[in-house]
Amino acid sequence: MIRATRWAGLLAGCTGCLLPALVASAPDAGAGSSGGGGSSSGGQVGPTCAADAGGPGFSCATDADCACGNGCALVPGGFGSRACALACRQTGDCPDPATSCAGGTCQPTPCGGDGGAGESPYGPCEVQAPADGTCDRSGRCVQSGTAQPAEPCGVAATRSQPGQLCATGSACFAPPGASQGTCRQVCSSTAATDSCAPGTLCVGVDFGYDGYGACEPAQGGASACAPGVANELWPCGPSSGCGCLPGAAVACVADPTLEALLYDPDLALPNPYGSDTFCERACASAADCPLPYTTCLGSRCTYDLCGSPGTGEGFGLPCDAGAATGLCTPVYESHGVTGPGFGLCLLGGTLPDEAPCSPAAQNRADPATLCATGDLCLPQGDAGLCFALWPTSVAESTGAPCADGYGGVFGLVPGVAVCCGASGDPCAVPHDCCSAQCAQGACL
Repeated sequence: MIRATRWAGLLAGCTGCLLPALVASAPDAGAGSSGGGGSSSGGQVGPTCAADAGGPGFSCATDADCACGNGCALVPGGFGSRACALACRQTGDCPDPATSCAGGTCQPTPCGGDGGAGESPYGPCEVQAPADGTCDRSGRCVQSGTAQPAEPCGVAATRSQPGQLCATGSACFAPPGASQGTCRQVCSSTAATDSCAPGTLCVGVDFGYDGYGACEPAQGGASACAPGVANELWPCGPSSGCGCLPGAAVACVADPTLEALLYDPDLALPNPYGSDTFCERACASAADCPLPYTTCLGSRCTYDLCGSPGTGEGFGLPCDAGAATGLCTPVYESHGVTGPGFGLCLLGGTLPDEAPCSPAAQNRADPATLCATGDLCLPQGDAGLCFALWPTSVAESTGAPCADGYGGVFGLVPGVAVCCGASGDPCAVPHDCCSAQCAQGACL
């Protein structure tokens, strides 16, 4: 009943420790009305509107289904579906900087796309004038402001607050739940060359295939790393670097074994970084590898593999975890394969299932930082929870029933399949659900 997450990324530590995810600005109906462009037709804003009807994003059939100040509009790419949206007469009426006025309502401003209109992913785009916006990872052109890289920004800043919006070519990054962030130049972590300014390093924001990255301050000269960025065991390449590890050397090194585990070209899962290199720490023994699923091989900390994926031999049995005994734990990848993709010798600790934990603080020398045998500390918001790994075979990426009756599998690739609630399954908290949405005791 646990929500899954990307396997390699989750092993590295919390994504909030790596780089805070870009937070999309939320519409604010109280924003000003400066600006130009857009349609002159408005939504249902007259005396027939209902103050208690649906706001932006709610499904609708007509304008009358929407709250005052909103209109019922076709959802872009929504196959004919409609949703309420703020009514407008010009783009300046749309407070969300990722929207513009189209057909009388505020709609997401699309980027031209790579080659579509000369606009490349994460590059400059046009909202109302050439290069007055930046393409985000969802393909929206976000209105630029005046805040420069390394300067503060507002994660929910509106179009009427240009000083809180990042300049063209950058985006606002902030910890989960924070109202203020820092502007960072955006970059493609899978590009052939690093586009970041001198003194900064392109680092992938998460373990995604889209190559969305941010230029982080770097130190170390030729072997530069980014302080405060936790991406141990994440892929790296010509334009994507590694985070610094306190008290240890880290480098982007070749690991063909890890490459073979995480990527499968036969399943249309090639390594988007174009190499077999990963961020790995230097070691002399397993004691130098604090993560509870790693060991020292060839002077680098990497996955401590065990068992036979083909036969299942060794899974569920004790394994050598260096100075201690671990449990050979099968890992079920989420590419629709039957049976485990590989096994990890997982060192257990004292934290019970679903207990709060810190992915960045895991240390084999301190059992109090490790989850109980069979669980792993995975990112959840800005902290972590002890997640039970999937206990049964997986026939397809949609999943077979979990051992406790939950029928969903939240699968991201490359990922580990773990139990989570499908729509309608009972839940107590959002992470019980594959959708990460729990309402009135049931998964949405």
